[in-house]
Parts: sequence; C-alpha cells; structure tokens
Amino acid sequence: MRIFIIGFMGSGKTTFGRKLAKKLGYRFADTDKLIEQKLGLTITEIFSSLGQQKFRDEEQLLLEEFGLHDDIVYATGGGLPCFSGNIEKINELGISIYMQLTPEALYSRLATSGARRPLLEGKEGDVLLAYITKELNRREKYYLKAQIVAGALSISPELVIGMLKHFG
Repeated sequence: MRIFIIGFMGSGKTTFGRKLAKKLGYRFADTDKLIEQKLGLTITEIFSSLGQQKFRDEEQLLLEEFGLHDDIVYATGGGLPCFSGNIEKINELGISIYMQLTPEALYSRLATSGARRPLLEGKEGDVLLAYITKELNRREKYYLKAQIVAGALSISPELVIGMLKHFG
C-alpha cells in the first residue's frame, strides 16, 4: 500500500507521516527531501537558482516513480497535489490523506517555525496570514479530493490505520 500525506505547508505532514509509517512498519519518504537529494540543493536554492517550474517538474518526475514502491508513506510538498492533475494520480497510486488546518492555525505554525520556505520569503504578520488564506483557498479544492480528510490537530496514526482497513 502507498499512502500520501497532503496538505498546506506547516500542516504537519512530515511529522505525522513518520509516525504513521512507524506504526505500519512502512518506509517513509518526504518528497521535498527526495528532490533536494536528487539535485544536491535545498528547496530554497532550487527556487532561487532554478525556479519554481523546475521544482514542479521534479515533483512530476517523482510522482511517476511512486508507483514503483509499496509499503511506503509519502509526505508530499504542499503544492504537489495542486498541479498537472497530480491529485488524481496520487489517488490512483494509493491512499491520500489531507491534513486540514485553518489559515489561522497554519499562520501560527508558520510564523514561529523558523523554517525557510521560498513561497513565504519576506512575508510576515497580516501579509503572511493573507497569503496563507489566499493560497489555501486556491489549493483546498485539490486537497479535498483526498480519500481521507482529517483535522491535523486531532488525527492519530491509530485512527488512520482504522480508516485504512476500509480501503482493502
């Protein structure tokens, strides 16, 4: 089985994905880390030197490789499901779980995380909240196509494992 954790940046995809993979005895992979390893650059460096389109192209190539692996949990980049029909491909390849949070909850996490995120560079305060709200509104139509929609603050690996039984 392949499980894809999707959602906006800061929603906890990587943290939750690691926990879920451990409970299932599956491998874990973070798509952003896979791209960084492949290109030998950080996400910030990829965006600044090669551009966002190169990053999206690399995500697309990764998606084609996902079908080669089983018993794995992938934490996807926040934008991966939102381009090029990727959410449909994800749903064909495995089970998708949307880690849903409000713009305010995402803002609280992102404003204090200290992580460098290219799409948030130079944004803080009300500007950051407005950006998160706008982008989440744009992306959520894709995220809501996930087979499981879960409140990121209340979901647990055990709950998801129970839900996965319905997917065979």
